Amino acid sequence: MQLVSVLFDLPLCQPTLKQAKIGCRLWNLSIVSVLILTFSNILLTVRLLHYSDCSKHAMPLPDIEPSHEDRELSLLKVPELPSSVVKANIGSAACKNFPNETENTSNRGVSSKNVNSVFQINSRLGRWDARHLFKAFDFAIVGDKFVALSERFTVCLATQSSLEKMHSLVQVAHHWSGAISAAIFAASDEFKLLEWYVGYLRKCFPLVRERVSFHLMFSKDRPPSNSKSEFPKKPKMDCHKPEAVLDELVRLRRPETGKWRVKNAYPQNHMRNLARRNCQSSHVFLTDVDIIPSARLAEGLDTFLRTNRCKGKCAYVIPTYEIDDRVKFPHNKTDLIRLAKKGLARPFHHKVFIFNQFATNFSKGQNNAYVRQRKTGKYDGENISNRKPLGLRAALGINEDAEWLNKEEVEKHIEHWLFIIYSRTSLVRPRLVRPQLKSMHGRLVDDWSAIVDVPLWQSNEGLENSAVHVSHNVTNFEFLYEPFYVAPDTVPAHDERFIGYGYTRNTQVYEMYVAGYQFQVLSPIFTCHWGLQNKKGRPSWRERQNSLNRRHFEVFKAEVFARYRKDPSKMVTSKKMVKVVR
Repeated sequence: MQLVSVLFDLPLCQPTLKQAKIGCRLWNLSIVSVLILTFSNILLTVRLLHYSDCSKHAMPLPDIEPSHEDRELSLLKVPELPSSVVKANIGSAACKNFPNETENTSNRGVSSKNVNSVFQINSRLGRWDARHLFKAFDFAIVGDKFVALSERFTVCLATQSSLEKMHSLVQVAHHWSGAISAAIFAASDEFKLLEWYVGYLRKCFPLVRERVSFHLMFSKDRPPSNSKSEFPKKPKMDCHKPEAVLDELVRLRRPETGKWRVKNAYPQNHMRNLARRNCQSSHVFLTDVDIIPSARLAEGLDTFLRTNRCKGKCAYVIPTYEIDDRVKFPHNKTDLIRLAKKGLARPFHHKVFIFNQFATNFSKGQNNAYVRQRKTGKYDGENISNRKPLGLRAALGINEDAEWLNKEEVEKHIEHWLFIIYSRTSLVRPRLVRPQLKSMHGRLVDDWSAIVDVPLWQSNEGLENSAVHVSHNVTNFEFLYEPFYVAPDTVPAHDERFIGYGYTRNTQVYEMYVAGYQFQVLSPIFTCHWGLQNKKGRPSWRERQNSLNRRHFEVFKAEVFARYRKDPSKMVTSKKMVKVVR
């Protein structure tokens, strides 16, 4: 107002004989222009202060954390306003009618950023893999205590799953006290079913809500669909029956989605990398979702990793057993050994493919029990007096300490070496022929009944209360070895060229071996897989996936040789290939 009064007090130009008429008119016009501009600015200022709407395309400014220097300057110059005043003023001056996040989702892809959604993702903002086949979404939902647990424990459990096996997360979360990074794969309408089930897990099981962070992966060919019209209604979910609830949800999946899932390869290595990379601890325990840790495994590993000093590069193998569905989960190593002696537990994939875990040395030192029982001819009630020792150890690479072998075990060794030859050459894999084997004394082997293993790892009974320690080193490494191990996340990544079945985990473990990692078996901790698995015929689609990955393996083993300049398993046998690589 003072400015206005001053402007009004300015004298207007009075024409005189000494002044020209043009100059006087310009002076008067200038004063009038200043008055008009002043009033215009006042009106615009008042209007902006009372304006409560924004442009459709306007966006509110983000909250920026001031730097330390800015805080010091602000404290020296201007006193800080109360937070309530700041929020009220900024909120009123910012966009009150900002358009809803969920509007026009058809133009922006599937968005889960709304109040009722579990996942916080937008399908158009994911991260593509190297070949643009799959899209990943990190931290679609974060466990309530995931950050705190990642800081408390030195090891994080990384696991991966499809929709059908997610019920195992309940038991995993109850046995593992640390942070869990879970990568989940879903296709098309499975996305909505997955969202329902994750919401159910977080609501019914507080430990899942606190410990598990979920990351998602979708296929380019089957992007997520969030249409509720595809399902009649959300089924009732009993908090006491996670597996039954999941089975009911899977039955709601469209038949074409199920057929697509069967025919198309599951991106195992993509999922493992996704889970690994989102662990925030220094070490990662990489498993599959149906591998259940023993009780207090996280605490034992944390203490071990803080006190143990690895010389060089170390990967710590945790023995894995498969247990009968009818038994209770073993509380400790003693319980597990008792189940193994009764035939209710055995090393993982012992019947399906023994070399999956063979190098863990489950059978090392097993003959001591047989030596003690040779006079009676009995072992656990089984007659072994008519067994004949075999002279095949040197030829087949069988453990020198083993005194007795059965037909099935010998056949597995022969098949193993045929596979090794097949992997190292370009030959077509031959059909396994059952040879007639002779003993050292020239007599045919006529008794092929099964024998009972007493592994070295099982021999230290009564140590369930002891601290986690190294039982023994893996000294008989073979290419087919696929242990579940704990290691820093700096180990080589899983090669994402291998999709589906075949050459997925063993190629990564092989590269670790070539890179110089020493595998050490820990005790008394362990993991278990429910169900005693038996060898079954492979479907044709699985053989196709294995054949395709076989072609990738030819390139992979040459790349590993070129990267490390080592070939300890003699995988690169062609002199021409070695010459080209060098």
